[in-house]
Amino acid sequence: MLLVQLSQLDSNLRLPVGIINLILKCVQQQLNLQAMTELCVMSE
Repeated sequence: MLLVQLSQLDSNLRLPVGIINLILKCVQQQLNLQAMTELCVMSE
């Protein structure tokens, strides 16, 4: 039931959802970079 609603939402909000996903990807990459940097600093 929820999946059907989500797919309907997705078709209605395709563009905004795409933008949100893009932002989330960028944030995730920055967090990954930050985590990797901290690991490197810790291992020194």
